[in-house]
Amino acid sequence: MDFDDTIVPTKHLVAQYLSNKYNVPVETKDLTDNNGFNKTILDKGVTVGYNEVYLDFGKNFFPNFGIKDFIFYPGAKDAIERLSEIYNLYIVTSRQEEEKENLKNILKFNNVLECFQDIHCVWKWGNNHFVEDSKTSFMKRQEGTNIGFLDDSLAEIKSALKMSIIYPVLFDPYHAHKGEGFGYDICSSWEKVKKTFS
Repeated sequence: MDFDDTIVPTKHLVAQYLSNKYNVPVETKDLTDNNGFNKTILDKGVTVGYNEVYLDFGKNFFPNFGIKDFIFYPGAKDAIERLSEIYNLYIVTSRQEEEKENLKNILKFNNVLECFQDIHCVWKWGNNHFVEDSKTSFMKRQEGTNIGFLDDSLAEIKSALKMSIIYPVLFDPYHAHKGEGFGYDICSSWEKVKKTFS
């Protein structure tokens, strides 16, 4: 399962961080189209490179907030505990490898770190560029065929569908996607997530 905006809502914190870092007004709605933080900043008139934005973000985002700022969605903790009794759970996130300890600290603070087998971060910095190990690549390497996937990104869910993941579920607490998905479920709450995967 994903972390950002799936277990913990973070878009408002990202907007706050980018606003303070680059001294421009960034709102949560500016981050909803997944165009990338660098494009969001460029659209505000700040000239900054892709690598510069993401290297800074990976290093400094979490330290700018207290651990209590990362509040789980209602019902997430209970559902994670329940699902960990049934599945081998993993966090599969588009964050950078350097942020893994921060994620562990948040999960530990909420007493669910032990519910997860591991945390897979998609991005790693090496040889002066970012190297990607995508979410779907990680899932392909897992043993067995009974794989479920929970993410707030429709693009990630569609990628999961292409690789025939059995239970791709879109987490949509704000009802941005109307109706049922073709080949995937949509859950608007963690209570529904728990029922879907139980």
